[in-house]
Amino acid sequence: MLIRGAGLGGLLIAIMTSAIIGLQREQVPHASTATIFQTIGGAFGSAILATVAHQQMAGHSGSERK
Repeated sequence: MLIRGAGLGGLLIAIMTSAIIGLQREQVPHASTATIFQTIGGAFGSAILATVAHQQMAGHSGSERK
């Protein structure tokens, strides 16, 4: 998670810059909103993936003990 967070932190500025470059002043808020939703979606996706992985590992360790 630490490596993922550092990687996303380094890439987020580049993603936001590429989304905003070349836009007219009126279009900038729409591009900013899109990148924010992308960031939130990534956080939810990571949380869901971690939960599923944890459940899978807990299920396997419980079956080995029996």
